[in-house]
Amino acid sequence: MKSEGFRVIGKGIPLSDSREKATGEAVYLPDYHEEGMLYGRILRSPHPHAKILHIDVSKARRLPGVRAVITHQDIPKIRFGVFDPPDKYPLEDDKVRFIGDEVAAVAAIDEEVAEEALQLIHVDYEVLPAVFDSLEAMSPGAPSIHEKANNIGTYICRQFGNVEQGFKESDHIFEDHFTTQGVAHCCLEPHGCIASYRSPGRYDFKITTQNTPTAHLQLAKALGVSINQVLVSKLKIGGAFGGKLGIEPVDLICGHLARQTGSSVKIIYTRAEEFQVTRIRHPSIIELKTGVRSDGQFIARKAKLIYDNGAYNSHGPRILASACGKFTALYGYTPNIKVEGYLVYTNNPYGGAFRGYGNPQITFAMESQMDMIAERLGMDNVELHLKNALHPNTITNCGAKITSCGLTECIQDAARTMGWKEKRRATPYRGVGMAVMVHSASGSRGLFSKGNFSDAVVKMTPDGGAVVLSGACDMGQGSDTVLAQVAAEELGILPRDVKMETSRTDIAPMDLGSYASRVTFMAGNAVQRAASKVRARLRELAGEMLEANVSDLVMKEGKIFVKGSPEKGMTVAEVVSQAYAMKGTLLTERGYYVAEYDPPDPKTGYGTYSLANSYACHMVEVEVDPKTGRWRIINYVAAHDSGRIINPLMAKAQIEGSIAQGIGFASTEDFDLARGKIRNDQFLSYRVPTPLDIPPIQVIFVETEDPNGPYGAKGLGEPGLVPVAPAIVNAIYHATGVRIKDLPVTPEKILEGLQKKKD
Repeated sequence: MKSEGFRVIGKGIPLSDSREKATGEAVYLPDYHEEGMLYGRILRSPHPHAKILHIDVSKARRLPGVRAVITHQDIPKIRFGVFDPPDKYPLEDDKVRFIGDEVAAVAAIDEEVAEEALQLIHVDYEVLPAVFDSLEAMSPGAPSIHEKANNIGTYICRQFGNVEQGFKESDHIFEDHFTTQGVAHCCLEPHGCIASYRSPGRYDFKITTQNTPTAHLQLAKALGVSINQVLVSKLKIGGAFGGKLGIEPVDLICGHLARQTGSSVKIIYTRAEEFQVTRIRHPSIIELKTGVRSDGQFIARKAKLIYDNGAYNSHGPRILASACGKFTALYGYTPNIKVEGYLVYTNNPYGGAFRGYGNPQITFAMESQMDMIAERLGMDNVELHLKNALHPNTITNCGAKITSCGLTECIQDAARTMGWKEKRRATPYRGVGMAVMVHSASGSRGLFSKGNFSDAVVKMTPDGGAVVLSGACDMGQGSDTVLAQVAAEELGILPRDVKMETSRTDIAPMDLGSYASRVTFMAGNAVQRAASKVRARLRELAGEMLEANVSDLVMKEGKIFVKGSPEKGMTVAEVVSQAYAMKGTLLTERGYYVAEYDPPDPKTGYGTYSLANSYACHMVEVEVDPKTGRWRIINYVAAHDSGRIINPLMAKAQIEGSIAQGIGFASTEDFDLARGKIRNDQFLSYRVPTPLDIPPIQVIFVETEDPNGPYGAKGLGEPGLVPVAPAIVNAIYHATGVRIKDLPVTPEKILEGLQKKKD
């Protein structure tokens, strides 16, 4: 489907802030400075698990240049977190649960004095037994981290049909075990905050967040003040990928220091802190059991997921739920499905939101086993996928309503572009692999609210431009540009004439934020609705001024004219100016969009979790050196159904960036912990892919038209990462016969596998 008939939608427009970013004019949080600003540092626990017996800050408070030193005794005793009941204090009071846990904080005239003050704080600890393995944490007698039975913070069970009866009816049963590692976000901009405290009792925050309006609510609650006492402003974000979703201890600590001093306080994490104390992708252990007929039709599927939560919850409960949901969704026509999920507390750094939100782990397991099943059945993997693929306008056995779905076309187009059949022929140490995925394309219920909604306001300006107020957060993915395109399409003006205002909570409408690939779908719908109301008023006013029927008017490139008579018209600026000056007409409208659908059954999980889904098929060609075990990607094809593509230039860049992150997840990135302490806490030792590691990537868009999305569009931000790892692993198996079930894929693992084959 092509974007014919549109002037702006479907056009590859560069990011609206690309020039200022490229020239270095963009201001990020570390760049920001205020007169009289103080600098904060945080004292962290050196132990993974210990009671706090006593904290002595007297020497630190006497150090010249120190303006404040705080512990848990100096701040309200309010836990915070994404889900109830919250389990984290900004500064811990009774015990610490991981290396890096926050214990005290200082504010001083400069960073050197602040760092010196930390060295003067003395903390007496009683070291407790710690546990770093999720299976050990679940065993009887393991150290208790949060007074949870067997350290299981969350347990999920979903069952549809009769899975044991389904296995009895299957011709073949396959059981496999997979593991994935912890992965860091590696944003170039570290976490940080600038907080000010103004009388009477007002907090001003400048933070790096993906969800400004909801961070606003969370900050007020955790500070113990009313919402109107907190202002949140978002500066440019130097990378997020889920790692800046919600609030962090640093935000609250900064706010408390600002209140203590009456000055602005700035805290920016060091790179080592960024690795040790910010959220990571949850390590996982996944067991799969699949029953199939001889023709490849799935009869029964069972999964057990164990996600290492680390010391605190953050997004862990919802991430586990998301992973369980993707297991039931991808091959949802299977008549018998059961999934059990365990979120386990350990004394490791804790996990959080990361691009894909639990989906990369379970998809790695599912799609690796899919390749294994195809081989064992003597089927081509493409054939097996097509046999079990989802289709549009259907309902799965788990109750999910499938609206638009181009998964079959994605598989077929990717196979044709890759030359799948030809490249599946035996070539020594060269192989191709594939993987598919499903992911939410409209956000989901209940992350920060029981609903899923977006609000927007569109206001015309006398020069014929428009201002769009939205709570959506542009974190580099280009949502400001896409929303400007939506407004421009409706209003008949150019995107450059649309100004986006999304940064301040005192003027931005409510929006749940940038996560779950929801912004294009949710905020796009809200902006479209607001702009369409303004469009109707403009046409009505122009009809009066031109003495023409509204139905005969065309709005295009900043002009409104009679169809077939472009000389009989006015500019949008002239219409707006006359409306304001002569008629006193306000051209400001609100658009509100709620994703309306029946929530899933809370007991069984039967139902729809997302109003729309995106689908993809990735195919990879690799070459392996049998002497060293090193491998490289020769060719990469990514076919995506994300509905109508509003901006193909940015959409392609999103897929390419996602694949780059996925390659790191599959190959070089490994959160190397030794008894809770990360050993590779710098970019020199934590290896992320470089441009030299990224292969040629062919991106294919299968443009379905979703009935609920703006212009038929669906979300795109996360899906590109999800199928990367299994596609690579499957290609390596085809090239070598070595099956890797534990990520990352290292040369050592390949060499070990090749040696076992020889033996």
